Amino acid sequence: SMFLTMRAAHVLLAAIWFGAVTANVFFVIPAIQEAKSAGGQVMGILTRRGYITFLQAVSGIVTLTGFYLYYHLTQGFDPIVSGSMPSSMPVRSLNSFLYFFIRSARGPVSIRTSTC
Repeated sequence: SMFLTMRAAHVLLAAIWFGAVTANVFFVIPAIQEAKSAGGQVMGILTRRGYITFLQAVSGIVTLTGFYLYYHLTQGFDPIVSGSMPSSMPVRSLNSFLYFFIRSARGPVSIRTSTC
C-alpha cells in the first residue's frame, strides 16, 4: 500500500540523512577545517559532485513523507485524533518542516576555519 511504501521510504531516507549528517559532523567538517585553504577546494568538489544537492533532496523527501505519514495517522489532521498523539509529534513535524525550508533558502553551508 501507499502508506507502507511512504513509511519505508521515510525510514530508509531518514537513516541515510542521519548517517550523512553524523559523518559530516565528526569527519568531513573537521577534515575540511584542518585542510585550511584546501578546504574550499574540497567543498567545491563535494558541491560539483552533487553531495549538497543530494542531502537537500533527501531532507526534502524525508520532510514530505513525514507530513504524509502524519496526515495519514491523524486521519487528515483531525484535531481529536491529533490530540491523542504524543504532544511532541506535531512540534517535531513543524520543526523539521521549518528547518528544511529555512536551510534551503540560505543555500550551501559555508565552513569557517579558525585561525588559532
